[in-house]
Amino acid sequence: MSAVRIGRGYLVGRHIMRKVCLIIGAGAGIGGSVGAKFAAHGYHAALCRRSDADGLQTLVEGIKSRGGSASGHLLNAVEDGAIEKLVETVEQIASNPK
Repeated sequence: MSAVRIGRGYLVGRHIMRKVCLIIGAGAGIGGSVGAKFAAHGYHAALCRRSDADGLQTLVEGIKSRGGSASGHLLNAVEDGAIEKLVETVEQIASNPK
């Protein structure tokens, strides 16, 4: 299946998909900065970390305050099914163009 670029997303089949950057390990340093950089270039930044929901929310709000799109997800990657559930969530975000 091919994808055709439309604005800030892609047409895949009959669905427009948003560009998403998934960061696993999004702390206040490199991970958060990479997410912010992608968001500044039109991607939705899906930021994931294992703990510190308040810090994660601060990163998300910082990106949104600069006009970017972001979501925060707590993730314990060693739990069975955690990665699969995260991917399903991110796919839902990608299929909801805004």
